[in-house]
Amino acid sequence: MNVATDTDTGTTVVYFHDGTLEGFFSAVFDAYTNPQKPDIITTPEGFQCCFDQVSVYIETENHKCERVYRGIHKHMGHDGYYKVKMVFLSPSPDKDTILYKYLQYGFKVGRKILNDLAHPDVTPVEHLLRETQMEAHRMRMFARFARLDNGVYFSRINPKCNVLPLVMDHFAQRFNVQPFIIYDEVHHLAGIYDMKRWYLQYVEQMDIPACATDDLRYQRLWKKFYDAVAIEERKNHNLRRNFMPLRFWRNLTEMTYIETAEKHMRNTFGRTAEQTPYKMEQIDSALAGNITLQQLREPAHPVSLSDLEN
Repeated sequence: MNVATDTDTGTTVVYFHDGTLEGFFSAVFDAYTNPQKPDIITTPEGFQCCFDQVSVYIETENHKCERVYRGIHKHMGHDGYYKVKMVFLSPSPDKDTILYKYLQYGFKVGRKILNDLAHPDVTPVEHLLRETQMEAHRMRMFARFARLDNGVYFSRINPKCNVLPLVMDHFAQRFNVQPFIIYDEVHHLAGIYDMKRWYLQYVEQMDIPACATDDLRYQRLWKKFYDAVAIEERKNHNLRRNFMPLRFWRNLTEMTYIETAEKHMRNTFGRTAEQTPYKMEQIDSALAGNITLQQLREPAHPVSLSDLEN
């Protein structure tokens, strides 16, 4: 990203904050009150300062955050604040600087900024906004729950954007009679619903109990439905990858049922499919037929691990 330099010192000024929205608002407040204006606003994690850059760490202060919050609503309205909040959830390393320039322009022109989509300080925000909204939409579609032995429903997701706070209301309203946990393995964030309220908890590593035995039956039914509604003559694997990116597949029941069943078999019988070709009905009494796990583990369209990371 191209940045300007301080005309008085000839150096680039970098503002660091703690990575929270409140910390970013505090940095924006100081950018208007300090004589040394920032060229970059970011977090210290992963940022390498050059010899001609001056770094300033901005402490998070609630009164500064509140001033900026009120200023955004006064000049840009709720829609302006919504865009700022959504873009802040983006994984882009430049998002803080992009938002700072967006706020500078918004404080000058007011609500006109909402329609000035071609302005160079607005276009990057609109791009990151669409990216975050699409990621939240995908998480609502692709989250898959499994009932654990302790009765809690668990879902593992891997979004690029930190969208778990955006989707928790959606699931809490629809699954309000069952406790559940949604774990974002990318941002190490768990959304926990206890049938009364939901809250977020940072978790570096989460050890998950095995799935309940009867839940494998429902997974089998879902996999069978998924296969049954497919029309063989109309299969288009490239189109499927466009609508359902490969990076989500490892957490989709319809793509990983066999691995889940094998894990259950290993925990129950102490063996793997390669050691003993157990029939599926030995793991799931609802599953009929004489197909072994070893046979089922041979996918018609194998996917490499490198593809899943794309």
